[in-house]
Amino acid sequence: MKLHFVPISLIGFIACAQALAQDEQPRQVMAPVVEVSAYRLPTLLTDTTQGVSLVGRKEIETQNPASVVDLLQQVPGVHVDQLGSAGGIGNVYIRGSDPENVLVLIDGVRVNDSTLSRGGAYDLSSLDPSGIERIEIVKGPASSLYGADAMGGLINVVTRYPTGEGLRASIGGGAGGRGYRQAGASGAFSSRIIRVALGASMLKDGEQSDGGDLDVRSLHGSMTLKPTSAFSVRIFGRHNDREGTSFPDTSGGIRYSVFRTLEQRHSKENTIGADVSFAPIDNLTLRALATTYRRVENLNSPGVSPLDQVGAVVSQTKFKRDSGLLSAALKLPANSDLILGYEQLREDGVSNGTQTFNFGPLDASFDLARTTKSWFAELKAKPITPLVLQFGLRRDSISVFGSDTNPSLGARYDIGESGTTIKAHYAEGFRPPSF
Repeated sequence: MKLHFVPISLIGFIACAQALAQDEQPRQVMAPVVEVSAYRLPTLLTDTTQGVSLVGRKEIETQNPASVVDLLQQVPGVHVDQLGSAGGIGNVYIRGSDPENVLVLIDGVRVNDSTLSRGGAYDLSSLDPSGIERIEIVKGPASSLYGADAMGGLINVVTRYPTGEGLRASIGGGAGGRGYRQAGASGAFSSRIIRVALGASMLKDGEQSDGGDLDVRSLHGSMTLKPTSAFSVRIFGRHNDREGTSFPDTSGGIRYSVFRTLEQRHSKENTIGADVSFAPIDNLTLRALATTYRRVENLNSPGVSPLDQVGAVVSQTKFKRDSGLLSAALKLPANSDLILGYEQLREDGVSNGTQTFNFGPLDASFDLARTTKSWFAELKAKPITPLVLQFGLRRDSISVFGSDTNPSLGARYDIGESGTTIKAHYAEGFRPPSF
């Protein structure tokens, strides 16, 4: 069982008290207005035509989970498994789709790695919940929004950011059995034209005597300048360092594994991005986004058994993805919004390693690259108050693999104040081979 310390806020406490006699009248409780940033167009949670779940900061603080794996286990339609001990890989399945078919974004940046032996699936155990503001889960194909790797669904992780004006800081931590330690600190400053946020966290869990351990260290920061209501610039960055040991997948774990040596994985991720938004007129918003993602993983695995085809592996893999996006969002009559955009991705993967079997070692190295050029459009309309219509279309041209076009159609109708909602959604998705 894990025990946690309660986070302590250092700056920014606001106290208010009201006389109970002035609050005798019953008040209607309104649902919070939440915007889902995973969509290309600004979309409220109450306007989504797909199955969308959101885990907010209040839920994270209330549950105080040891990991994101524990947090997402409670989301309907989502299954997350931890392979072995705390140091094992955390895979996510949305409505039964395989992990490699689920695209993971962190602050809108793709973090799936096409060089991984598990098909590019992102390891959710690499994330520390203390640095997360909310998690958005889109269930079902999202290829009309993001193209490749979103055939089964989409998870968008939003890191902590400042709210309100002034200087704020917080620090928190936790401790428990079996080597569990967690600590995090964040600071932010906000004014009318600038917002700056910094955060750092560390998470340790598990012991090698119990089958493996996990050590995660993260840094993230952002700065947003908004000199006018029509123009803003955001610069952001993130560093993540994960080191874990565990028994290999399918080895039988601590009870049945033939080889008793633990698999060792050490990975580092770095993300840098710039996001510029400009509204020259009331009904038009132009956006330019540029990001770069780098990941290095060192793997030393003993293999599964002498008779198994999964031999011992020693490798170093380097992956980089550079992306650029240009888009224009327009407000149209009939309470409609349209976005048109172009996105280009450049991916490079290099792996140097060997895989050893009974008959000897084999070279498992490769050096691959590909470019994806994409055009996309998304239309959202609310012709009458309870009805929402959505249309999306994206065409991806991938070097070597050709082109693919993916549409989506959706409708939502809210029946009065009964709380009943009828949704219908059709979408197609695709996924190119991993490296």
